[in-house]
Amino acid sequence: MGRQAGPSPPFGLCLVQSMFIYAAPAMNACVCLCFALELFFSVFGATTQTRTSFKWKLLIVSLPYVTTFLVCLEVLTIGLINRNLVERNAIGMYCHLSISAPSIVTGVIVIFVMISVLPVVAIVIFMFMRNWSNFRTLCAEENGGVPRRMMIRFGIFCILPLPIVTISLVSWQFSDRSPSAAPLAIVIATLPIMIALIFGTQWDILHVWMFWKRHPHPVYPMSPVKPIAAPLSREEVELDIKPSLSNV
Repeated sequence: MGRQAGPSPPFGLCLVQSMFIYAAPAMNACVCLCFALELFFSVFGATTQTRTSFKWKLLIVSLPYVTTFLVCLEVLTIGLINRNLVERNAIGMYCHLSISAPSIVTGVIVIFVMISVLPVVAIVIFMFMRNWSNFRTLCAEENGGVPRRMMIRFGIFCILPLPIVTISLVSWQFSDRSPSAAPLAIVIATLPIMIALIFGTQWDILHVWMFWKRHPHPVYPMSPVKPIAAPLSREEVELDIKPSLSNV
């Protein structure tokens, strides 16, 4: 902030921002893919009564971080080899590299990942429709009805890859000095807000952030404890044994 005009930002600050500018779209795309995979394995495990393997869990957790690290490493290497390529873009919103190679790499990653999301989402929708009666009965027994909020979030998530792929394709056609570059940059910057609205509006998250309200802890009924019989004294044991011996 405050460096949209005038002298150029420091090289280190501009390079770090360039790294995140190119890595953020790829990371968001991988997060969407991992969410779709996790949802697929959850639905598949619920229908087949199977567990997800450790390899798939490791892939879901590590994919966004590995992709972000590789893209940042790419931009860092190019920027350190040729410092003149790191500059503030023409519209003054962020720093980037003056060559098109990092943009092409990030765009290819985003398009490939988001296209991979579409068949996963289609399979999940098919599994939902095929086992809808079972899910509806299960949700009715546990929550008293079908979770509409979950279905709304899932529906928005299914539509979200389409504008992301479209914007990624359109962004290649405009240069930084094009009149449409500024509106396109604003649209791209609003995409993470859509993801935040999808996942950040869950009631359990909002419930935690409502710090001004006191949330009483749930009180669970205590299970009745059976009294432990006290050990008998030696005199009482002898009294119980004597009648039995006298009958012999």
